[in-house]
Amino acid sequence: MCPPVKETKFRLQVVFRAPKCPAIIIFKDGLLAGMTLKSLAEVLAESDREESEHHVRVIDSAGAEFWYIPERAILAPGFTFKKWSKKRIIELFNSSPNCRRLGAPYCPRSLANRTLAVIVADVVKLLCS
Repeated sequence: MCPPVKETKFRLQVVFRAPKCPAIIIFKDGLLAGMTLKSLAEVLAESDREESEHHVRVIDSAGAEFWYIPERAILAPGFTFKKWSKKRIIELFNSSPNCRRLGAPYCPRSLANRTLAVIVADVVKLLCS
């Protein structure tokens, strides 16, 4: 679900580098999407979800993992995975509650012909539908 972007006084601190948008936001109870850095900040600011890991994971269109730390409103590159694979992003979406609600898993015909950015953009479109 892509919420509309609205003006707030929330200030997201980006450390080291910003994610390439669109991006997928991973919560325990599902996935959300951010089309731009501004909309990504909005989604993160409005999320009142309790995360067991004390951070929210964000996957950008290059497959890089970022961590959002709500206590400090910081978004920084993650340190566990260097880059998500096409297959792993598809598995993330297909095993999510969002996929079950939509009733249609993501299954491209040929992964070799699709870039990682295209797959992330396709998943974001599905999340926003």
